[in-house]
Amino acid sequence: MRLSDRRTLGVTAVAAALASLVSGGEAQAQRTIDEYRYFRSLSIDLVGRIPTRAEIAAFEQPAFNVESWIDMQLATPEAAERLRRIYMDRLRLEVNTVVQLNPRGSLLRRIPVQRANGTTVWVYYRMGQRRANVDIDGTMCFSPRELGVQYPSTGEPRTPMCNTPRAVSDAVFNARVTRVRPWWLYRDYRAANPTQRYNPATWATIAPGYNPVEGLLEDAAGNPVNDVFVCNEEAGTAATGRPFVAGTRTPTPATGCDARLTGVPNTDSLTTPMMGRALSCETQTGFNLSTECGCGPGLERCLPGAAINNLNAGAMVNGAIRAPIGNENAFENRALTSGDWMRLWLSQEAAYFMDAIFQANRDVRDIVRARDTYINGPLAMFYRSEQQQSCCNTNHLRFDYTNPTSLFVPANVPPALLTHDVDRWARVPDRGPLASGILTMPIFLTKYGTRRARAHVLYQSFMCQEFVAGNGTLTPSDEPNLAIREGCRDCHRALEPMSAFFTRVAENDWTYLPALQFPLDSTRCRLAGGAMAVGCNAFYDPSFTTATQSWMRGIYNLTEARANAEAGPQGMGSFIAAQPQFAGCFVENVAESFLGRDLNVEDAALRTQLQTTLSGAGFRARAMVRQLLLSDAYRRANNLSSTAWRAGASR
Repeated sequence: MRLSDRRTLGVTAVAAALASLVSGGEAQAQRTIDEYRYFRSLSIDLVGRIPTRAEIAAFEQPAFNVESWIDMQLATPEAAERLRRIYMDRLRLEVNTVVQLNPRGSLLRRIPVQRANGTTVWVYYRMGQRRANVDIDGTMCFSPRELGVQYPSTGEPRTPMCNTPRAVSDAVFNARVTRVRPWWLYRDYRAANPTQRYNPATWATIAPGYNPVEGLLEDAAGNPVNDVFVCNEEAGTAATGRPFVAGTRTPTPATGCDARLTGVPNTDSLTTPMMGRALSCETQTGFNLSTECGCGPGLERCLPGAAINNLNAGAMVNGAIRAPIGNENAFENRALTSGDWMRLWLSQEAAYFMDAIFQANRDVRDIVRARDTYINGPLAMFYRSEQQQSCCNTNHLRFDYTNPTSLFVPANVPPALLTHDVDRWARVPDRGPLASGILTMPIFLTKYGTRRARAHVLYQSFMCQEFVAGNGTLTPSDEPNLAIREGCRDCHRALEPMSAFFTRVAENDWTYLPALQFPLDSTRCRLAGGAMAVGCNAFYDPSFTTATQSWMRGIYNLTEARANAEAGPQGMGSFIAAQPQFAGCFVENVAESFLGRDLNVEDAALRTQLQTTLSGAGFRARAMVRQLLLSDAYRRANNLSSTAWRAGASR
């Protein structure tokens, strides 16, 4: 039952509901209606539901001690979830499809390929994969001429002049594809000859919650499959690959059915200086520049789609999202796209992380500064490889950034966690030296894609403050520094230094930009002949670039911003945790959620008491929440009729 439900039950409804819970109505309750309401509200807040008949009977006993009951409930996972929901809501970290989470290298698309014997099979591939054959480099491993069909990067074939499927000869087919027993079908996919194929009867115990959709279990004709066809390059299992230099290559004339829908990769100018290096196959750099970099053993670096070449319709698994639909059939299974799959688990990481803080009664400032976390199998897969596949693109390579410095060090992922372990969560004591609570979690960094958005939501959620403009007039200005521009400076002189904490984390991404490759003032990007070098504009601000300096975006040549940029997200976490407003803001967020209303001037004494209790307990929330639940304000907040609520009463 939602917290708001208690507002909609009037005096009569509450009395009737509670009376019905007294067994058979044989014994008269010895409690007042106000006491029943109070216990009911405590149960909703701490247990997540109204009391059972047995709990009501226990409550009616003279020996029942409400304070002891509260202490017991505050140590439960349900109470931790109640507190966690406050901050998940404040930070809005349960995201929908508006937030895109699809690193290019993680998605395996598939299309039907007609064979010489008349059968049609699925062949899996990924966009951007490097291939030696110029006609298929960066795209599917069969050309439109060989398929008789042109497939765009997403969606069904749509080109009228090339939409008549042709049979691919056995010689061409066998030369281009490899059979693989993939991770989504086999538990032991890393074995030389995997045998532990998915079986719903046995996997319900082995890996509960993992249920591949039928499209991943069947071939194009609907028959069960034991392996899949994958383009040769994607089937590669090497950890590293050598850069591939194409040289001068001329593709088949781009007309009719031979036309490419994407351009031929032209990366020789970047690749040649890297010759002799070993590129990590976990990165975008690897699969974009090396023909030797594939999806790893059992395709473990990639997520499959189960629809024709479609980024958004490729179903991943059933059952992971379970939406309440009623009492008799409480939950439904829904197929997930690969994007849904990533959004779900990255959001759940933040939830499990905060649950652990509240249930263990840890310092609540750990929300923004702790280095530990909790992950399951899908998150283990993400942090081992997928997080690195958002790096590094052409612009990064111009700064010699080929292997990313990760916010979550892949080596710290528990090796025993497999992708199928949906319901198994493990604590990671240390994500790495750059980790800082939710501030370095991908769900936060993609939900709030810009430096300013990240700083703003943290300012709101943990300091309970807003950036408010003064009475100055907003006049036309060419001043690029918003911290000093008339009409903007009232907000931006505080916002810009705070947003600079995220200067070294790419916007709309979680790629970290280390100082070695990206100094705050880059000599490489200073004006030469009146222009910045190619690629600089992605990281360095043209408005603050001259022949003698070139500042990273978000610095604005502010001394405080430069210091904050070097401190990084960890600096932001330490900054927030040290603010005198933190304790008061935490009290305000929790109290308003439990009271169901805003705090006002009449709550000044309660606010002070709660804040003193929180600080005195080393910022461990349990004592403060206990004090709140025993307060008169909490009792009165749950002691109004529905008529009073509709009339706008606040107490």
